[in-house]
Amino acid sequence: MKGLAAICLLLLLAWPAAAGSLEFAVGGGPTAVALVELNADVDRVNAIIRHVNDTLALLPNVEGQVPEMERLGGGICLEAAERYRLNEWLGLGGKLSYARAAGEMNGQYLSTDTSEISKVEMAVDLVAVGALLDMTFDFLDAGIILGGELAAGYYFVGLSHTSLFEIPLEYPEALSGLPPDAQTQYSGGGFGLEASLSVSIPVFAGFSIETAVAYRYAQASLADGSGQRPDLDGNGPVDGTDLSGITVRIGFSLEIAIPGANEKE
Repeated sequence: MKGLAAICLLLLLAWPAAAGSLEFAVGGGPTAVALVELNADVDRVNAIIRHVNDTLALLPNVEGQVPEMERLGGGICLEAAERYRLNEWLGLGGKLSYARAAGEMNGQYLSTDTSEISKVEMAVDLVAVGALLDMTFDFLDAGIILGGELAAGYYFVGLSHTSLFEIPLEYPEALSGLPPDAQTQYSGGGFGLEASLSVSIPVFAGFSIETAVAYRYAQASLADGSGQRPDLDGNGPVDGTDLSGITVRIGFSLEIAIPGANEKE
């Protein structure tokens, strides 16, 4: 409660000096998303693939190798924001963000005796759209402006998962625990927080180029239409989806004065 009171007091002090301008900003860049739980499933799938590859490599009548799937996490993030500048150093507003992380692998085995092809495929595609309220503040203006941002809001998440695991009949032993054949869509979301530091370079009045490094903390809960949580490896559903990570953003901002906003009655 003390922290909330301090923020309210800060806004009350800033309001009389309101600059009366709107700021629009867009940007984007690479993002890294933790996805700890999903990557644990990917690691188990890769362990199965290595075992099957090594076993089938010893058989003279089976050809082919299936590549391992890369861990999820790297992707691209895009953002658009609109803020009201209370004064020259403080702004309040909101923003939308879009982030995507995807991975896939596919391969096949060929039974030379029967010419039968066994396919192994998996694809995972995660999209997160964030709707956040944010506060920006500039704490140093020396021609180049150093600033920061604090934001909080909700992330809407969609996850698509397809998999197909066909093992040649020549495989010499019973194999259990294979990832299930699937073509599933999951959806859900969760609340998150974000903090960033930025460097802005004014190009001309009202227009700046900005680069920022942001850290995001967010946990999402996902389920399919029947309420089942994601299960990539067939070893049980994950408890949650960790969206935490770092984004490097490059973009620009445009500030437009509101006519008459500072005029006194």
